[in-house]
Amino acid sequence: MKFVDIVGATQFFTNETPNQVRNVLGFQRTDGAGQVKKFTFVHDWFKAGCLSWAYVSDMDIQDRVEVKVDDHVVATIEGVNAKNGLAYPPSIPVPGGHHKIEFSMSNPSKASRGNFGITFLKAREFDVESVSAKTVWTFEDPMSTINDWTPDQQVVVTDLGDQQKISTAREEAGIERTGKINKFPFTMQFRIKADQGTQGKIIMSNGSKAFVVKVTDQGISTNVSSYSHNHMSEYTDYVVTCHNETDMDVYIKSILPGGVEQWENTRVRGVSEEDTANRLRFSVSSGGLYIAEVKYSFHDYSIEQFATHIADTYKEKWYDVGGFQYEDTASLERDVMNWEVHSHMDMSSTSATVTLNNAKGIYSLSLERYAAFPDGRKQPPNEFTYWEEGERRHLISEGTPIRIYAGYGDELVRVFTGMIKGEIEEDAERRTLTFHCVDRYDMLEEFIFYKDMIYPPEEAYAGDGGAFAWMKSSIVKDIVVAAGLNSWRVHGEECQYPDLDIDETVYVDVKKGKHSYMRFDSKSGELQTIPQDQECVKTAEGWENPFVATVSFKTGTRASDAIQSLIQDLPYDVRCDRYGTFTLKRMNFLDTPDWDQIARSKWEFTDDHLLEMTSSTDYSRVRNHLMISGSEGLTEHFLDKSLIVATKGNMRTTGLQLPWIEEQDGASMRDLKQQIANKVFFDMKRQARTKNIVIRGNPLIELLDGCYVYDNHTCNAGYYLIKGNRLVGNECGMINYLELTWSALPATS
Repeated sequence: MKFVDIVGATQFFTNETPNQVRNVLGFQRTDGAGQVKKFTFVHDWFKAGCLSWAYVSDMDIQDRVEVKVDDHVVATIEGVNAKNGLAYPPSIPVPGGHHKIEFSMSNPSKASRGNFGITFLKAREFDVESVSAKTVWTFEDPMSTINDWTPDQQVVVTDLGDQQKISTAREEAGIERTGKINKFPFTMQFRIKADQGTQGKIIMSNGSKAFVVKVTDQGISTNVSSYSHNHMSEYTDYVVTCHNETDMDVYIKSILPGGVEQWENTRVRGVSEEDTANRLRFSVSSGGLYIAEVKYSFHDYSIEQFATHIADTYKEKWYDVGGFQYEDTASLERDVMNWEVHSHMDMSSTSATVTLNNAKGIYSLSLERYAAFPDGRKQPPNEFTYWEEGERRHLISEGTPIRIYAGYGDELVRVFTGMIKGEIEEDAERRTLTFHCVDRYDMLEEFIFYKDMIYPPEEAYAGDGGAFAWMKSSIVKDIVVAAGLNSWRVHGEECQYPDLDIDETVYVDVKKGKHSYMRFDSKSGELQTIPQDQECVKTAEGWENPFVATVSFKTGTRASDAIQSLIQDLPYDVRCDRYGTFTLKRMNFLDTPDWDQIARSKWEFTDDHLLEMTSSTDYSRVRNHLMISGSEGLTEHFLDKSLIVATKGNMRTTGLQLPWIEEQDGASMRDLKQQIANKVFFDMKRQARTKNIVIRGNPLIELLDGCYVYDNHTCNAGYYLIKGNRLVGNECGMINYLELTWSALPATS
């Protein structure tokens, strides 16, 4: 999608639910009656398809939102009846070709105070292939009996031989199949007729979302639209396709002269409703409904907008930028020859490399099953390839989501969550294919600010009380959300893990902070002002105060660079963990002289575990004396005893000038600067001191874990911190290549 015109539209945060904030593109208020805010984009649909969308709104009564395709209004949302909050409207049918889409908001009578934001836009296409010869249905019932259905006590069922009539003498009643709709997509074809005055319903529910089609003697309808058709004279064939939990289409079959069957889209779309009963139900509240045939399948047997047959494939061809969604999960376990996952304190992203046995050629990007390749012709259809726009695509390609598990026997744990990125190497002689991956943090490496990011925003100075410095952790959260790391989880296994795990950036000082600042509330997710007179948290060491900043980032700045500039001097570690969760965690152990190595020891590596061990030190670039000054140039000096000893008492000095440290009223902010000095000395030590060990594979090891190492051959015993971990595996097993560091001479028990 290419945006070609933006007038008054902005990105902003809004509450999707009381506990979740969403970054949306849309409209915040208007300045006067009749003012129109809008944004326009263009996109090429190579085949007929649709545009799926969702929005969050809080509109004034007279607000009006219009959606246009090629200057034709196709959807309208009026403030008087708009849903307040998150809504999933029906997708918009779009014919093949180049199209211009416009979203706009206006209020004809006054300046609007309303908000309207788009949460996602997805352009889809339909692939159509005739299945006139064969359609595979999961369930088929000619309705000669109701043995496969459960009737209500009040329903009256009349057996007419090859059809069943349902009616009721009192309240709504019907027949249903419970617990059968396991998932969407779901497609059902049925044939019905109705008596005069009939009021009926067809409910399709998976236990959480339900689509409802109302049936009368004069047509069908949903909660969105209706279609007129006489049901009294003869039976009518319908197909209802629930593409997912938000989109539904209804099609009708007509017979043309010469007996030619034609399927037509009724344009009746459906919006799902909340429902807790898993069921397929036909019911009536008056009249009589005749049912001659019912068959369904858990496939998208969609009907093309302008075709005359049912399609057997419906594929999403275009995804929203940054989308990270699981469709089908393919396992590569049987062909993995070797793999490795590498994480290090000097690397922002964890990387992974996998080599596959490609003797059968199924992982080749250009696999063909021609007669010229008899071995290939014997292979079954390749589950790892698919067709898109006339070209063969392979799942092992740029951007494919990857999860890696490791362990022993059935005891497996996740060690990596990311996506394929970089070179894919195929070796014909060795019959192998190797691909490389990066973890979720790469989203921040690739995300570029398309506008200036200013904290506090310029509009905050207009007098609404928000023109205060932001807590640094809240700035990081704002950037991470803008990059899309908070909304990628859709797969069931992923949803059990949080998107973000961000510690608030605070330090302890003997003085209580006296400044107002902005932060995101940890429970509600809302941005709030913390007044200067609010009670601070008191600890045994002093008062807990925030790290804050007033900062701006220019258009074109990389999100990862912005975060590093905020955090690099603070005692915090930022990365994405093995489950794809973005984490910003405080390194509390830096508050102790020896990094609390003994108490924090988590692993013990002795002669039974150690396979190799080497050590190296290089103090040529370290500094043992730091001078740190803030906004007023007040300098505090910090020395590291261990580094002074390591350099034989030679003083090596460097200075840091950090304008974001507010030295007001002569306060030098020494406690805050001490936190910064601890982090700087930590970085120097871990880069100067390295012990390399190789151990038997342990997939649970994390960076910054403490460990105890004992080697009888070198008389080496001490406590260390893990700064690098390369987990390598093959058919013979797995091993860890660990890089360790230490605070001073290795502490012993």
